[in-house]
Formats: sequence, structure tokens, C-alpha cells
Amino acid sequence: MFCKKMKKIKLTLVSLLLLFSSSLFSQVTISSLDMASPGKIIYQAHDSVPTINVGPAGTNQTWNYLGVLNADFIDTLMFISPVDAPNYYDLPVSNLIIPVNAAGDIDYAVNSPADLTIIANTENKILFPGGAKTTLIKTNTPVEKVLEFPLEYNSTFTQNYVNFTQYFYGSVPPNYTPSVSDTKNFIFSNCTSAIHKCGMSDSLREKKIVFKSVVADAWGTITTAAGTFDALRVKETKITVDTIDAHDALLYVWFFYKAKKDSVVTYYWYANDTGVPLVTATMDSYGAVKSVVWLASPLATLGVNEMAAASNINVFPNPAQNVISFNIDPSKASLILVYDITGRLINSSPVTADKVILNTSSFANGMYSYSILDKKNSITNTGKFSVVK
Repeated sequence: MFCKKMKKIKLTLVSLLLLFSSSLFSQVTISSLDMASPGKIIYQAHDSVPTINVGPAGTNQTWNYLGVLNADFIDTLMFISPVDAPNYYDLPVSNLIIPVNAAGDIDYAVNSPADLTIIANTENKILFPGGAKTTLIKTNTPVEKVLEFPLEYNSTFTQNYVNFTQYFYGSVPPNYTPSVSDTKNFIFSNCTSAIHKCGMSDSLREKKIVFKSVVADAWGTITTAAGTFDALRVKETKITVDTIDAHDALLYVWFFYKAKKDSVVTYYWYANDTGVPLVTATMDSYGAVKSVVWLASPLATLGVNEMAAASNINVFPNPAQNVISFNIDPSKASLILVYDITGRLINSSPVTADKVILNTSSFANGMYSYSILDKKNSITNTGKFSVVK
């Protein structure tokens, strides 16, 4: 009888140890080595009307989003070397350029063994109807902390920082509201000392005071079209107080324009060796998922680190002026993709012969990247060329 009890106790202990070791194996630790490096290409899908739930916090969670995420569109984004980024010499401490979207918005980041931070970001936008698209540089003071390493379950930090930008936008009345008025509505006789509507403002400055908290609140397995992964979920809460001041072109003074307060909760699922979050879910004010971004293709073709051009691929002249030629084996390649320095896909050329000639006369001076796809649409080679006219 005693032996039987001892055997039961041993079996129970073994079972508990196996269960415990299995749980430990499933947990994920994220380090700086799991972040993307220059040359990595990703295909990012967007679902603007998602029907998923993020689920509860805790351990051993299962998130199955296979077949329930619908791609409204897919961005092709490329991580570039900081020296190839615009405004690099204004932000030389950055060692990683993170593409934000296909419109060319980027984050200037620093990836270190201690943390991942963003020192500044750019936004390409039209400031007012009829105006040209302008690139705005927004700096963070202190730098925005994205993650602390090692990132593990229950890791947490809080931070306050200021995101600041100033830009010129032309002669627009200080009380201009794009949705309800235009410059013709400005009446100079409305100027009074009590209500400041005098003059024309020539620039704006925007200051976002951000209160941020981050916690790794869950771990488990996540399944998407890219596969099934052991993942760590991070919950990020940002409360932003946004203040805009306008500059009066006649009186040469700054005055308060408007302010707003916003709160956004975002969930990120991280896995080892993927470089970027597998899934990013942004919540609305009611706690429902408002939008989702996720990696759209299997990991094998999801992205590759930059490789030297294969010996059977010859790209010339480099730098190019009006044309550039790719000498390539058409039996081993199907497509040549060309990206600008922000990672935006600007040209796609099928490989139907052993020489593909690309017209670069409309390309701006600068650095470009290319990817060679094989017959299965997997990326086999990547490289760079420049255009100088």
C-alpha cells in the first residue's frame, strides 16, 4: 500500500513538473535582437472593420485570428539604414528607421540592449485644402520609450514625454477650420481686442504631452495567416493632451489656437525573430477593437535581411541616371520590386528575359532598394542602387 502511494505521489510530481516545464517553454522573452534590422521587408495588412476580440489578460492564452481578419489593403514596407533616411544628419543618433506606412511616414529609433526608443518621427500631410504635401518632423523630449528589454510577462513601465512640431502653412486666418470655412470667410473688420481674430497666421506649433503606460499583460499562442507563434501581448495606454498655438504674421506673437485630449489603448503581440509585432489592435473609446494591422504572409516570405546581390544578377549602371538594367536568369526570377528610401513600393517589373531595363528618368535623386522574387514569390535577393542626375 505504501509503495502504491509513493508511486502515485511520484507520478503526480512528474506530471506537475512536466506541466510547469511546458508552461515555461511557452512563455516568450523579447530582446533587442528580436527587433527588425535594416533591409527587412514586411507585408502589413490592414483591417479597418475588424470583428475580433483581444481576450483577457493572463497566462496560457489562445488567440486564433485565422480567417477572421480581412485585408482592406496591404502595405509593403522596408526597414532602411539610418544613413539612407531623409533628415538623418539632423538625427544622427538613430540606428533604426521604422517604416510607419506606405505614405512614407517613418520613426527615427534607437534599438539598444536596454530598450527601443523613438527620438523623432515624420508625417507627410497636406496642411490645408489646396496646399502641397509637407513633411513634418516631430521630436520627442525625452525620447519615447517603446519597449524595455528583456520584455517578459508582467514587465511594466510608465513614461511622460512631449512630442513637438512647428510648421509653416501660409496665410490662413487664425480661426480657420477646414471643415466649415475657408480663407474667403475671414473678415478683417471682425477684429476686436477682446476676441483675437486679427491678422493672418503664418505658422503653427503643436505640442503633445503624452502620459504613457505599458504592461506585458498576457502570453500564449497566436494564430494568423502568418502561422502559429508563441507570443507575448503588450498593452499600451496613451493619454495625450494636444495643444496648438498659431503665430500672428502681423503682430509677430504666438497665441493659443485650440486643444484636445485623447486616450488610446493599443495591444501588440510580439514573437521571437519576427522583427515587428505579429498583430497590432487599436481600441475605441468603448473598449472594442477599432482597427487591426497584422503580418500578411507566412514567415518564410514575410521579410528577409538584406543580402548581397547574387553572382548571377548584374545591376548597372550604378549610380543610374535615366535607366538601370538588371541582368538576371528568367528561369529563377519572376519579379523585380523597387522601393524608395521610406520603403514605399514604387515599381514592379516582371522578369520575362535575361535583361530587364527600368526607366528611372522620373526617379528623384537618392537611394533605392530592390527585391528579386522567384517563381514562388519568395524573396531571394535584395540590393540597392542610387539615382544621380
